[in-house]
Amino acid sequence: MSDELWQRFTGPATRVVQYAQQEALKLGGNVVSTEHILLGLLREKDSIAARVLEYLGVSFEKVRAELERSGLVRKPPTKEAPTSWSPKAKRVLELALEEAGELNPRLGLPNYIDTEHLLLGLIREGEGQAARVLRALDVDFDRVRAEVVTQLGGTGAAPAASAGRDASEKGATRASDELWQRFTGPATRVVQYSQEEARKLGADVVSSEHVLLGLLREGDGIAARVLERLGISLGRVRAEVQRRVGVIDNRVRMEAPTQWSPKAKRVLEVTLEEARTVNPLVGLPIYVDTEHILLGLIREEENQAVQILRALNVDFDRVRAEVVAQLGGVHEAALRRTPQPRPAAKPPHTGGQPVYELMVETEFSAAHSLEGYEGACAQLHGHNYRVIIELAGNELDHRGMLLDFREVKRIVESFVSELDHQHLNKLEAFEAQNPTSENLARHIFHHVAGAIGELEGLGERKIWPVKVTVYESSRSAASYGEPFAQ
Repeated sequence: MSDELWQRFTGPATRVVQYAQQEALKLGGNVVSTEHILLGLLREKDSIAARVLEYLGVSFEKVRAELERSGLVRKPPTKEAPTSWSPKAKRVLELALEEAGELNPRLGLPNYIDTEHLLLGLIREGEGQAARVLRALDVDFDRVRAEVVTQLGGTGAAPAASAGRDASEKGATRASDELWQRFTGPATRVVQYSQEEARKLGADVVSSEHVLLGLLREGDGIAARVLERLGISLGRVRAEVQRRVGVIDNRVRMEAPTQWSPKAKRVLEVTLEEARTVNPLVGLPIYVDTEHILLGLIREEENQAVQILRALNVDFDRVRAEVVAQLGGVHEAALRRTPQPRPAAKPPHTGGQPVYELMVETEFSAAHSLEGYEGACAQLHGHNYRVIIELAGNELDHRGMLLDFREVKRIVESFVSELDHQHLNKLEAFEAQNPTSENLARHIFHHVAGAIGELEGLGERKIWPVKVTVYESSRSAASYGEPFAQ
């Protein structure tokens, strides 16, 4: 698979690839084939591809049964997930890139590859086992394409854009066509979820608290990940919303409202401003995603959502910094911070001197298996890892910097490139130990420590890694650190 292809894959699309390899393992395949991709798409349930297939009556169970009927389930299964792809499966991936290149610009979306493009690649390839299974299940391929386009935004706007423009004519929103055309799929789903939340609460208009709930419902969005990292869950916010505003008249509306409150309209209007401010800082094109809606939400301070977040002790400066970090930026304004005063005013490793800290966050995808583990993790499986690296020092240079962020970026990229899309067990560092999150954190910590030690121009200044945290999932992480020795 080409580097260009991998670099454009979203998190859900990457997971589909991993699921496809796992399904090939379960079905005894020596290579990953188109039917395994189809099963992988259905396993990524909260995605456009899975929703389209489900809408057309295609379930994981039906596909699996059809494969068994066709004699494509072999036993016993192979011991390791295959890494080779059949020619037709490779063609599906290539066609997914073409589909994204053709479809996304037409809908005003950035050129990423998501699950819907993989699905379109499957039906466009047309001759693989996946296409045969879908035909056996009476799936109309033209209908698949039409449903995908509808999910992405119809004839050129985001999924909620037509509703948004209708609402604009009614005075509900004055958001420009440019705004809607720059909305990604996740951002437009947030708009739809916001309207659904307003309906459930019996509201006549969509308000800021409904937008906050919509952000949290789009669980794979950067906004949801940032809020979750700060301890904000859908359940907590929903409880706080119901405590504050309740269900109006104890009724649930039959239809979702199309009108937006003035404050909610303002949130949408400033999202494009936020995208134009934040995205260039981290080298991204100008699109509007869930993180920009979140930034717009906290920017408009006098609204119900902001009051709820404040009641839940959310630091808005931290929200902005976390968004930039999630976007992949090692950007000075967002990631350089001086820590808050601690109860122990004189940390023992610094001799009481002030401490400046830098935090860098990055991501990579990799596969591993855990030898000696009793359970599913003993089999080859994959993760989308999130890594947070914390550095510290007690003296700034003549520019007022602890360390140039270009150097930080170089250090981070040097180890990420070695780990990304690798079978971790086969790397030299893990020949004698399991590539657990704990061991990964230690490995990265020592890599960073060694790279800092080789930096030139530090003079007498000391910079050291404080801690490395590795997330296997949004709720599971391991950290490693070592005392600093003068």
